[in-house]
Amino acid sequence: MTYVDEPLLQAYLTHRSRLLSLATRVVGCRWKGEDIVQDAYFRMRAAEGQAAGSVVRRPFQYLWSVVYRLALDARRDIAREEHRRASPRSRHEDEGQSAASPPPGDTLTGVTTPEQEVAGRDELRKVIAILQTLPPRTRQAFELHQIQGHTQREVAEILGISCPRVSIMIRTAARRLNDAFDAEA
Repeated sequence: MTYVDEPLLQAYLTHRSRLLSLATRVVGCRWKGEDIVQDAYFRMRAAEGQAAGSVVRRPFQYLWSVVYRLALDARRDIAREEHRRASPRSRHEDEGQSAASPPPGDTLTGVTTPEQEVAGRDELRKVIAILQTLPPRTRQAFELHQIQGHTQREVAEILGISCPRVSIMIRTAARRLNDAFDAEA
């Protein structure tokens, strides 16, 4: 492992439980959250070999973003699958499925301890409190992009501003969050 890799790996190891909490909240399943965090680790390791000489300045923010985006993708995949299963054509196809396969809707759900739920709620309250300190349009740009999943171009159209301005606003909000969580760690 090179010197460049160490801060990212250290951030991953230090904040793995927080990353798992994030992924679990987004997809609603602890096992799926574990898969997402593990996938983020493998992507991080693969990217290290490709990005020789590049340095991630904010490792935790980077990992948070990777896990969040992977979790959103997984949630969208789950929604697509549920929609596919709910469509009349797929219901007809599902009637022919083997008895060994689980029926639609019979999926494993996440198991969280009360302590994890409290910690997750506390973390969410902290994020909300930090976002409320931002200028309203910056907060709105961040929420549209990071929470609702709009592209930066869509956010620019919604807010009536340029794409570069949206990018700056999102980075500002992300830095504020990162600084708050870095100060805590």
